[in-house]
Amino acid sequence: MSAFRIPRLPRPRPFRLGSSPGEIGRLMLLSAVIGVATGLVAVAFHGALSALSSFAVGGLAGGWVEGAGRLPRWSLFALPGLGGLCTGLLISKLVPGTIGELADGTDAAIDAFHNRGGRMEFRTAFLKGISSIVTIGTGGSAGVEGPISQVGAGIGSLACRGLDVSARQRRILAVAGMAAGLGSIFKAPLGGALTSVEVLYKSDFESDAFLPAVVASVTGYATFCAVDGYLPILGRLPPFSFRDPREILLYAALGAAMAFASRLFLKIFRWTREKSLAWKLPFWLKSALAGCSVGAFACAFPAIVGGWTELGGLMRVGASGVAAALLLFALALAKMVATALTVGVTQSGGLFGPSLFVGALLGGGFGTLCSLLFPGFAAPPGAFMLVGMGAFFAGVAHAPIAVVVMVCEIAGDYSLLAPLLVASSVHVALANRRSVYASQPVNKFASPAHRHELQRDILREATVRQVLDPGKRPVCFPPEATLAEIRAALPGTAEEIFPVVDGEGRFAGVIDVHELRKAIFDDSLAGWVIAQDMLRPSAGLSPDMDLHIALQKFLAENASQMAVLEGGKVVGTLHQRDLIAVYEEKSRSYT
Repeated sequence: MSAFRIPRLPRPRPFRLGSSPGEIGRLMLLSAVIGVATGLVAVAFHGALSALSSFAVGGLAGGWVEGAGRLPRWSLFALPGLGGLCTGLLISKLVPGTIGELADGTDAAIDAFHNRGGRMEFRTAFLKGISSIVTIGTGGSAGVEGPISQVGAGIGSLACRGLDVSARQRRILAVAGMAAGLGSIFKAPLGGALTSVEVLYKSDFESDAFLPAVVASVTGYATFCAVDGYLPILGRLPPFSFRDPREILLYAALGAAMAFASRLFLKIFRWTREKSLAWKLPFWLKSALAGCSVGAFACAFPAIVGGWTELGGLMRVGASGVAAALLLFALALAKMVATALTVGVTQSGGLFGPSLFVGALLGGGFGTLCSLLFPGFAAPPGAFMLVGMGAFFAGVAHAPIAVVVMVCEIAGDYSLLAPLLVASSVHVALANRRSVYASQPVNKFASPAHRHELQRDILREATVRQVLDPGKRPVCFPPEATLAEIRAALPGTAEEIFPVVDGEGRFAGVIDVHELRKAIFDDSLAGWVIAQDMLRPSAGLSPDMDLHIALQKFLAENASQMAVLEGGKVVGTLHQRDLIAVYEEKSRSYT
């Protein structure tokens, strides 16, 4: 019986280091510190990326995107190839253990939350961030938000060292670091917090982490914007608006079209990644070849290496004509392939930014066609680009609410909130749980992080009264009963305890048969030792007590049988094997 243990299962309590308000405040303070630290790292990453991009793409290539490069255009494919080589060497030499693991930084942070108790090695996250800067700065198609999410989670994990925190609390602080990274790099404090708790699952939220995520995201955003300014990352866009109810049908159709596009994107990404892992080549060589392939695509479609500035400019200018729509679709396909080659092979950068870019291009092409087919009420193509951004990523990441808010903050305008919600919801409904993040479980029930918390405690579903046999009367003795009298009662019972009650029937304790054996065969003690001498105190059980608490009582007293008391009087006894029988019976009914 001693091997059977059902530990007390913790009931989830939101965002706490303990039960006191002071400890809750301590968690919020830690989240704020994590937010400031992550915001400063985001400033450094953004500055380094801007400097490298200006030198490599803007200076060395002389305006690659505009096609006015100083080098022959056909030779520009070597620039991302050089970046891929440097990235491959950096990862191979400094963090070789990450080769073949999850390519995206956000995916790595999700994996750390579910499978590693929130532990994220900061050194690994930082070096992966450096490799991402090199990759993106030399023309690779990836986003810096993945690495900064991973770094933020690493800072959250690092903040727990030396502190008395549980695995659950460490996971919450890692989520706070993710929120700070997203909130700062996208200048989206609410979007960053929502995304960090929603992107962890395909159809669930990590609600316990929301308030720490808000604190970290806001402080990270404030730190980043204190240096970079508060202008939304897409700049100042035209005042797009939702003015005609008929537009809802077009936005819903856009969401449905995104479902087919996202399936294509996921197939391209997974196929490219699987093939790259199967190549029997050194990682640095595969990374260099992938970079050269991205460069080749960029020679044909220079716009795929554009950033948020170019995307904002395209939204402001718009597009017209069938040819422009087909060009936008072609650019979206090229961006999908370039992203798969960059993130899937070089394992540097994030998928968040490129996914938004692809969604914007697809939305722009769709909106251009709508403006031709429905000129009377269709919104400008720029509005469809903005809605396409949110709708596409909402489906591939299963984060419809968070991405909608983030896109509104990126644009600095909530006027398209309703169309964003419609298009995103339609895409998520048709996405069939396919996700760009391999580490995403469906919900908390499928997450190792919550396996014990969400386990059904079936012993709480029955009470002692329900198990107690009312027809079985316990054998009780008064305190003055002699050893001889007690010994005489043994052959007629299989009980392991005898309750001791006074003249008024009040419970005084129990006699344990196991202890009784020490004196039972000593005839010289038969008339001298009485029940009072062998009495062992016991708290007893209440008939209305659930079996979970009853089991805790058994374990606390190290008893195999206990008296059941009602109004201070003995109404029966309960054996530990009765609890086990109930547990086994109910377990079979649930499996």
